[in-house]
Amino acid sequence: MGLEKVVLNRIMEVNADIFDNAEFFNGSLFIRKDDTYCFMQLRNCMDVIAKMVCCPVEITESDTQYAIDFVI
Repeated sequence: MGLEKVVLNRIMEVNADIFDNAEFFNGSLFIRKDDTYCFMQLRNCMDVIAKMVCCPVEITESDTQYAIDFVI
């Protein structure tokens, strides 16, 4: 199973609202901003993911979405 599938499956287990707004594009995970979750919930979810994949996770914020990169 590829990294993208593993990460999306784990996000679904941790927070379904974030999963509903998540998609990969060109190796980066993009999560649309939504009122169903807050930034701290996203940060906690990404901390769980970072421990699972054993690499740092960088979150960049724009007006409409978050971009998450896995730093290897």
